[in-house]
Amino acid sequence: MSDGDLFEQALAIPDAAERAAFLVRACAGDAARRERLERLLAHHDGGTAWPERTIPEMLGLDADTPEDGEEEMPADLAIDGIEILRPIGAGGFGRVYEGWQQGTRRRVAVKVVKADQLDPDSVARFLRETRLAAALSHPGIAAVHDVGTARTSRGPVPYLVTELVADARRLTEHAADLDLAGRVALLTQVCRAMGHAHARGVVHRDLKPANILVGTDGVPKVIDFGWARATGGDLTQATSLTQPGLLAGTWQYMSPEQFDTTKPAVDARADVWALGVVAYQLFAGRLPYDVRGLPLPGIVSLVSKVQVPSLASIDDTIPLPLSRIVDKCLQTDPARRYADAGAIADELDRFARGAEVLARGPTFTESLAQLVRRHPAGSAAVAGLFLGLVVAVVGISRARLAEQEARTEAERGRDEARDERETAGREREAALHRLYSGNLLRVGQAAEDGDTAEARSLLAESIDIAAQLGIAGPRRETWPIELRCADTKAEGALAVLAAHPGGVGDMACSPDGRTIVSCGRNPGWRLWDAVSGALVAEAEAGGPAVRLVRFAPDGRVFATVDEKGTVQLRKPDDGAVLVTLPEPVRV
Repeated sequence: MSDGDLFEQALAIPDAAERAAFLVRACAGDAARRERLERLLAHHDGGTAWPERTIPEMLGLDADTPEDGEEEMPADLAIDGIEILRPIGAGGFGRVYEGWQQGTRRRVAVKVVKADQLDPDSVARFLRETRLAAALSHPGIAAVHDVGTARTSRGPVPYLVTELVADARRLTEHAADLDLAGRVALLTQVCRAMGHAHARGVVHRDLKPANILVGTDGVPKVIDFGWARATGGDLTQATSLTQPGLLAGTWQYMSPEQFDTTKPAVDARADVWALGVVAYQLFAGRLPYDVRGLPLPGIVSLVSKVQVPSLASIDDTIPLPLSRIVDKCLQTDPARRYADAGAIADELDRFARGAEVLARGPTFTESLAQLVRRHPAGSAAVAGLFLGLVVAVVGISRARLAEQEARTEAERGRDEARDERETAGREREAALHRLYSGNLLRVGQAAEDGDTAEARSLLAESIDIAAQLGIAGPRRETWPIELRCADTKAEGALAVLAAHPGGVGDMACSPDGRTIVSCGRNPGWRLWDAVSGALVAEAEAGGPAVRLVRFAPDGRVFATVDEKGTVQLRKPDDGAVLVTLPEPVRV
């Protein structure tokens, strides 16, 4: 059994004593091997593991330089019909050389199993890669040319001859020279290649920029199917070699389900996650989350619960449809991702053509759930404010209704001789008030249920009733506060601003929709950023209460009228006073 297999099995044992006993048994008296594995495990448990690398790489089996005591290229390595030119890298189970295939007169890549990896499991895994890669034929997947057994002084070793990507660079290195459209086109080609693999039941399980190379022709090539598995067809039996309890892949790019070692049968949606991480790097220039420096349990916890910030939220130059495509790839629930890489390619094609993409943003309920998960304490505070506003709206509506009903009763007591038409008018007005109050409550409920059409229909009816009652005009600034709150709710607002402790007396929005001004007591007025909800400026504490606020039609100033009737014109960016009118007005 190789060091990589022993490391993986030891890593899965949480108890230190049981792990030590396992190493004693497994190393069977090989003190150097046991010390090497204990040092690596201690390095990992100390929080300084290398999560961007695969487990074979962590053991030194994937380095670009040969291990101690092993030549870069065995002098007696011989493959019929191929001249070995130079070493160019290493994979988890073998070394890769550049070669010259004499019969076809072309440069090729030759992958040979390392001498210290010639155990049955490693050879079987190498042959699995050979069979899976040979079953695929696509311009975006490095082609297999030949497979056989090479002669060395240590005996025969398996080899694989594949297409050589000339002057190859990693996908992210090549993309650094491209604009957004070029990066979208590049990622589309990668997804088409993996869509071909997925359609044939092959899951790569280790997609990352290092395994997607771009040569001088600009065509990306997917390489290294060493961790791949087949999900159906004739290949399944021969390629399902990953045992339960072993991790397959590179931690930074592994999907949440790949960390669940009790369920090894991941499908194409694991590759969809990895492509989402790669896409995030391509478009944002950084990883969506960072597992470097974390021990394995911390990585598992992070990846299983991560809420990746959308691309559009960190870079406003990235179009929202493209951001939503990447968001869909990075859903922790596999059922919410694209079914395979081909579906991602189709979406990217739609985006490139300017057509509508299928990916949608989160619903109101989903956004609220995400907000609660990320900020439980803050969400509780927002929920309290929202509930307070709802109670205030209902209270105001009921107070208005009660006041009108009391007035009606007084009028009825003073003049019981009024004719039936006047009585009918009063009853109709009371009915309108009841309908108005009920409709406002139903607007909030419809908005909570996500039925925007119903909410807007009820709001329109409420506006008409308010006009009949004489409490609202055609323009929004003439509406009472409860009607404006209902309007905000019907439009799908995700939060409510806590404007004034004593209640909001009036509010207005700038013509460009970027700034909101509210008024009340202590402070008299406040300016808000309508996009972020952040407080921009406010009146000094202890100042007079402000009754009315209005923006000028051009948005260059806003006016405040305090409880004494004093009118002041102010700057919309910080509220500084520009002009104070000499004569007060009646409020």
